[in-house]
Amino acid sequence: MSTPLLSFIIPVYNKENYLENCIESVILPDWDQRRKIELILIDDCSGDGSREICRKWEALYPNISCLYLKENVGAGMARNEGLKKAKGKYLFFLDADDTIQTEKLPYVLDILEKQVPDPIVCFAKQLRSLGDFSMRTFTYTRKTEKLLKETPDILLTSLWNFIFSLDFLKKNSISFGNERVCEDYSVVSKVLLAAEECFFINGTIYNYRKYVPEGTALASNYRERYHGGQAYLQLLAEYENILESNIKRKAVCQAREAIRFLMFCTPVPLEHSEETERVFQRQKKLADFIEVRCREKERKIYLCPACDIALEISEIMRIHGVDIEGFADNRLENNENVIKIVERGQLVKSVAQLDKKKDFVCICHRNYLADILSRQLMSMGMEKGIDFYCIQEYV
Repeated sequence: MSTPLLSFIIPVYNKENYLENCIESVILPDWDQRRKIELILIDDCSGDGSREICRKWEALYPNISCLYLKENVGAGMARNEGLKKAKGKYLFFLDADDTIQTEKLPYVLDILEKQVPDPIVCFAKQLRSLGDFSMRTFTYTRKTEKLLKETPDILLTSLWNFIFSLDFLKKNSISFGNERVCEDYSVVSKVLLAAEECFFINGTIYNYRKYVPEGTALASNYRERYHGGQAYLQLLAEYENILESNIKRKAVCQAREAIRFLMFCTPVPLEHSEETERVFQRQKKLADFIEVRCREKERKIYLCPACDIALEISEIMRIHGVDIEGFADNRLENNENVIKIVERGQLVKSVAQLDKKKDFVCICHRNYLADILSRQLMSMGMEKGIDFYCIQEYV
C-alpha cells in the first residue's frame, strides 16, 4: 500500500456494539480515496467481541491494521501505540463508539493534499454538531496566539476537533500520559502552546456519541476524572513557569480554573489526601450555606440550567445531606440534557413555572449563566423573589 495521507488511530475497549459502525464510516467506496487513509485499531485488552471484530475488518481491507495489547492501559497509552505504527502525514484520533461523516471525508482529504503547511488542522465548528460542509468549504490560517486570545477555552477542546501533523508531534515529543481522563486536554494544550499557526476548515465531520455510565462504572469514571484533572493541573503549572507570552499564560490560567471546577464537581468519595479533603470541605461549605438559606426562607432547591454538571451537583448535595427538588431550565423542548434528566425520574420545570415566593434557584455553572437567567427572570417580574448562587465562587 502507498504511503497514506491520513491515519485514523482508534483505541478499542469493549465497544462491540459500536465498533463496526465506526470502522464503516471511514471506509470510502472509491479506492483512489480509500488508499489515502489507513486505520489503526488498538484493542486495549477488550473482554467482549471487539477483538474478533478487529480481526474481521483487518482481513477485509489492506489499509486496516490492528494491535492487540496484552493488558489494559487506557485510551491515551493505547493511542501512543498507534502513534508508533502510523505512517500517515496527518493523524486523526477517533473513538471506537463514534463515527465520521463519510460523505464529507473526501473534502477533508482534498484540503490536506494541498500541502497544508501548519502543524494542526482545526474544525471551526464544534464537531458534534452537524453543520453544512460543501465543496466551497471555507479555509483559513490563524496565528495560535490570536486563537488563544479570542477563545482561551480552546485548550479544553476534545481531540476530535483536530487533525495533527505526525512530524510535528514527533518533533515536539508530544504523546499521551497514563491518565485515563483529561488525556486529550493535555495533548491539545501541548500542541496549541507549541504551534505558531493553525489551519481551519469551516465545517463538521464528527458524530459524537454521548452517554453517561451508571453505578460502579460512574464512580470509577469520576475517580479517573479527578486524577486526570490533577495530572492536567500539574502540566499547566509546568507551562505557566516557562511561557513568556501573556496571552498563552492567560489561556493556561483559564484552563486551570475550568479543571478545578470539573474536579469540584466530582460527587463520589475519593481516597483521602489533602487535596481531596479541601475539595470535600468546599463542597460541604456550599451545601451547608444553601441548606441554611433554604430553611430560613422555606424554599425548595432547583438547580439551573438542566445539564450534566447540574446532575453532578445534585449528587454532591445529596452526599452532604441536602435534598434537591429538581432542575429548572428555559429550554425544555428538544433539549437532550432535559430529556435525559426526565428519563432518570427527575423533575424539570421551566423557569417561568418557578414560584418566586417558594422556589430557590442555585446556578450550577458559571457567573455568566447567572447573569443570563437573572435578566430572563427580571423580564418576567420574578428576579427579586429568587436567590442566585454560583458554584464557581466555591471552587
